[in-house]
Amino acid sequence: NSVFFRAFRKGVAKSGADVLWLRSDKLAAHAAHRRLKIPMVYEAHLVGELWARDRNAGERKAARLHELERDLYAHTSAVCAITQGLLDEVRERFDYTGPADVIPSAVDTSLFKPVWNGGDGRTVAWVGTLQFWKGLDVLLRAIAMSAGLQLKIVGGGKPEDEQRLRDEIARLNISERVELTGRVSQQDISLHVKSCACAVHPLPPEHSISARFTSPLKIFEYMAIGLPIVAANVPSVQEVLHDADNARLFEPGSVEALSNALQEVSGNRELASKLSNKAVIDSRDYSYQRRAEKLVKLFQQVK
Repeated sequence: NSVFFRAFRKGVAKSGADVLWLRSDKLAAHAAHRRLKIPMVYEAHLVGELWARDRNAGERKAARLHELERDLYAHTSAVCAITQGLLDEVRERFDYTGPADVIPSAVDTSLFKPVWNGGDGRTVAWVGTLQFWKGLDVLLRAIAMSAGLQLKIVGGGKPEDEQRLRDEIARLNISERVELTGRVSQQDISLHVKSCACAVHPLPPEHSISARFTSPLKIFEYMAIGLPIVAANVPSVQEVLHDADNARLFEPGSVEALSNALQEVSGNRELASKLSNKAVIDSRDYSYQRRAEKLVKLFQQVK
């Protein structure tokens, strides 16, 4: 609102900052329109126009977001995108040709350490919020198909999302094999998953955010913990995980392929340990320290 934007402008003017780093599209568009005297670096996490369509928000809203982002990218000094797929889309859709870099999400390596203990051979961990684009529908059906496996869902969401999840669990008759912890603190995530056989990230291919734009914190946390990972083979995941190297990738959207991959990793200790060890090594490239170093290099291009 106008009160917030006025306070924002005053705060920026008083800050004496060399660079303004923003990730809110509305705030960045406001800053771009006001022509503030500080160079702005915009951190892109999605394309609003496509996200509106993913959510069935309507073409009018999608068109408004397109105009907002077009203005933003016309005036920003540089762009930080969390995936290469997102940066490619920004360059093509908005004709952006300025300074840019791909800087993925990161993991707090002081909090998430390699504590995986080899797993129990049967429990699959999923951590996150219960949003529609996370692929939980496919995961539940894969668990229903995998008689020897259990599922531990660590996290929560809106009441309607939780109810929809519980209804689907009941419909599939897998209530006795699915544990819902509800929301837990970030500090407690490792305790909840360190004894699981593997972790899963079943992103669906049909949404722009899941297929090309997301850089999931949970993937980097799984890696740092040392959890063997089973993940959908979508472009956003391919930028970090590689099949039979630091993860087991499956055909996105395929219940059968996911079931097979979960059973393979859960039941093969040698494979699970191999994936775990490589993931821990690779996670060091995704610390917040490394992310900060990349951001500073981008900031230095515009200050």
